[in-house]
Amino acid sequence: MSSSWLSLYSSEEANTQGNEKPFSNLLSRKEAFRLMEGGHRFDLVVFGCGLSGIAVAREAALEGAQVLVIEPGYPGDHGCSWRESILRELSRAPWALVRGARTLRQAVTSFAPHLARGILCDLSTFRGLGARLASRSLRSIASALTHADGQFDLPDMDERVLIRELTLAARQEGVFVMCATTPGFVERDVESGTFRVAVRDLLSDEQVVIRGGGLFVDPTFSQPLASRIGTPITKIVPVSRPHVVVVCSVEGDVDVGRSRLVELPDESFGTVCELQPGIVEVSLLEVGGRADHDTLSNLARHACEVAGYTMRGELSRRRAGAVYGPGVSVENRRGILLPHESAPWNVLTVIKKTLAFVESDGVSRRVRRPLPGEWRGSERESFIRYARGAGVSESVIAAVLTRWQGRVRYIPDMERAFEEVCPGVLRGEIALAVASDLVTSLEDLVFGSLALHTTPGWRELLKPIAEALGETGAVDARELDVERVMLAQGERTS
Repeated sequence: MSSSWLSLYSSEEANTQGNEKPFSNLLSRKEAFRLMEGGHRFDLVVFGCGLSGIAVAREAALEGAQVLVIEPGYPGDHGCSWRESILRELSRAPWALVRGARTLRQAVTSFAPHLARGILCDLSTFRGLGARLASRSLRSIASALTHADGQFDLPDMDERVLIRELTLAARQEGVFVMCATTPGFVERDVESGTFRVAVRDLLSDEQVVIRGGGLFVDPTFSQPLASRIGTPITKIVPVSRPHVVVVCSVEGDVDVGRSRLVELPDESFGTVCELQPGIVEVSLLEVGGRADHDTLSNLARHACEVAGYTMRGELSRRRAGAVYGPGVSVENRRGILLPHESAPWNVLTVIKKTLAFVESDGVSRRVRRPLPGEWRGSERESFIRYARGAGVSESVIAAVLTRWQGRVRYIPDMERAFEEVCPGVLRGEIALAVASDLVTSLEDLVFGSLALHTTPGWRELLKPIAEALGETGAVDARELDVERVMLAQGERTS
């Protein structure tokens, strides 16, 4: 790899860090900035910690590259569930879904099998030969999942959880993941072909200039890469997030885990998925920024009514998803890699096409390790046993398992792990979020790691959670403002 543009600065030694102590050798955010100020160089700089960005970063690190990931928000900020993209493909381009069924199967059964699940969805409304063939393929994939106990219609994966687990896996391989940062400017060195990137810390407004061998721009990253004089060196079309996800409290017989596709009055469509009794998640697909607050509320209410529910209120709202095109490719603009995807499960193809730019020197340095969040039955049962012994209720145990999946095995190692800081939230979860997800603010914790915005009365939990997060000493006091979180959610819903 020494002759590759992606390996200008990497050492020849493979990363040998194991998986038994996942946090002992991980760089903190301050330590990473200190190394960057000291002149640490990178082979690849990734803009955006979306699924493609963090997956490519981890794979490049496994090949021996030194990688930096720059993310203005937090990992998985704009992620969504794959069922939304699958239903969109099924209604708009069923033949494309038939052709991509093999890739979808590979993604959900081998990439992160512990996160894949089968869900129920009425597919009888889809007409035509292509839709019937696609539906048959989807049922085959969903029924083959490791956690599938019966007949399911759709394979699904929570992209936000997957991204957070990949983030920890990438950090274990030595990737610098810098949340709450943005590029100040990007300059190309014509003679060497490398880049100078000013990484600006959004918390302190300070910046450090680093050098990278190549750039990779995640499809969810829409900020233009500007030179020092403000001229974009490559055009990235800014896009509004195509999905609006509204979590609603409803009345009616909620069939937990079931998803429905509904037609909306504006000739678009959405999905309604039951998260828990009385709570549904309405995904308004491909609405982008063209609808105002009242219109979105009316669309969500209409979707609930079509699905057979009466909407009582709105718990939270966020924009999510990515704009997908008809094909899959990775464009190389003189060292700047711009991937194009047609669906989230095409990330495997994006990884392959990206790493094709790496010239092999015949020496294999790839270290194969499972994702740190993969299910290990004995460790999951061990967590449940410890939690029960500590007096944690079954409902809280179930909620923690849903939030952290396989990573629950790390919680018992945290100090005062099973102490509840507020109803339904353990102190060990907050410590794990700090160590694993590098949370930089209360918003990161509430909307990211804990995903409390799907819980009724979540606003009342903000104060004790902020106090517990402050006790860790990992987050600046200015980033623990409860009122600002309330205002941010108000802006999201408006």
